[in-house]
Amino acid sequence: MANNTAMQNSAPPASMNSTYGQALRVIVKFRNAVPYRDEAFLQDIGQKIHAPIIFISSVAPDTHVYRIEPQTGQSHADILQRLAGLPYVLRVEADTVARPS
Repeated sequence: MANNTAMQNSAPPASMNSTYGQALRVIVKFRNAVPYRDEAFLQDIGQKIHAPIIFISSVAPDTHVYRIEPQTGQSHADILQRLAGLPYVLRVEADTVARPS
């Protein structure tokens, strides 16, 4: 019984916890060549948008698809706005035709 209680009290992963919001897939077009899948680059973006970001795939040499895990109280609109405000981002949009990743 104690193990069952412990499991009930532990927080679920962010992707399963509705208070964190659902994962957001975005398509980002960069102004110039960037290390689009480099871990340090993605961590830097994550710090700037206040949410973890994971590379999924490339659409073109300057356009890439990412998955973002919103944090508590963070809306998809907030994430899109923060990404669009980065100086090396030309355009960002939600991936509305996302396939399961």
